[in-house]
Amino acid sequence: QVTTDLDHKFELAVDLRHMAIAHAVLIEATAKAEAQELESTEMQGKWRKLGDLALSNGDIPLAEQCAQRSADLSGLLLLYTSAGNKPGMVELATTAREAGRFNVAFLAYFLTGQVEEAIQLLIDANRIPEAAFMARTYMPSQISRVLEIWKRDLKTINEKAAEALADPVKYPNLFPDLSWALKVEELFLSARHNHVAASAYPDAKGDLNLDLIAMVKAQWEAKEVAEVEQQNESAEAEAIAMSLANANIQDDNNEDEAEEQAEEQEEDDIVESEEKAYSAPASPARSPVAAPAPASPLPTPPASPVRTPEVVVQEQVMPPSPPKKEEEVVAEEEEEEEELNLDDIADDNEGEEDEVVDLSVGEEELDQVEQEQGEATQKDVLDEDFEDGEDW
Repeated sequence: QVTTDLDHKFELAVDLRHMAIAHAVLIEATAKAEAQELESTEMQGKWRKLGDLALSNGDIPLAEQCAQRSADLSGLLLLYTSAGNKPGMVELATTAREAGRFNVAFLAYFLTGQVEEAIQLLIDANRIPEAAFMARTYMPSQISRVLEIWKRDLKTINEKAAEALADPVKYPNLFPDLSWALKVEELFLSARHNHVAASAYPDAKGDLNLDLIAMVKAQWEAKEVAEVEQQNESAEAEAIAMSLANANIQDDNNEDEAEEQAEEQEEDDIVESEEKAYSAPASPARSPVAAPAPASPLPTPPASPVRTPEVVVQEQVMPPSPPKKEEEVVAEEEEEEEELNLDDIADDNEGEEDEVVDLSVGEEELDQVEQEQGEATQKDVLDEDFEDGEDW
């Protein structure tokens, strides 16, 4: 607070660890130095001194600002890598390359996954053998390009040594697992933009020693095995479906054949039955089942001539006759029965020429029929003569 000299005030603020006062004094002194166009080497030393103080006290923003003011690229590399500041690392790589600080630029390129830029930086720095080995290790797709540059450079020293360098394009047998390395490179290029925080180092440090080629080999082999199994399953499913389809077609064909055989058998049965019907002998006329009903010699009750007088009596509406004696009634019944028998005999004689009559009816059956007809006739006569309820 007493001194007016900026340099003296800065030294006192640093010794007392008053970083805010020291920072303000440096800003004022830097502005005066730029206005007077004085050399900045002394000012860079002061900024570096303040940056070390800020870093020792844990003031990271102030330490970063001091490192930028003093062009302390190594300090910035330390800060950015510790904090996991990827954008700052990318910017630092460009700044360091322009400043000719190839070691800082190479580390910044390599840590941010810019392997192509790191290889090109080695070529620009005339470190071509290192660039070739780095390409062989981290970027196998760049081997041929870098190897050609190395051969041209080596020919100026030893042509035989240059010809001894083998190109993987011409001698793939000398580069085992190169195809797998190219697959690993594809995986690396697709995932190198993924940001991994510095706090994840305890979990991620185990991945630094992984054999990526062996891992990719195992994954591809498992994938191929899975594809082969899937193809086999698909082929088995298609074979099963084909067999089921063939079985269904065979069943349909068998059903069609069975239907055709059934139809043919039915037709054969019909033809055979027709042939049997034509070739079978005529059934005997004496069979009571095959004989037609009108050809029966026995009179049926509807055609009985005994009912004829009843019909005639009803049509002529004859007046009721006086009651007869029992002897006269019996005599009349006998006469009617004789007439009925005569009519039956005449009908039988007329039907012998056209139809075959069953003559197997016994005399006992004829007597029974005649007796039933006589009783029916007697009942009809009694009903007809005494329909008024007269007592005969």
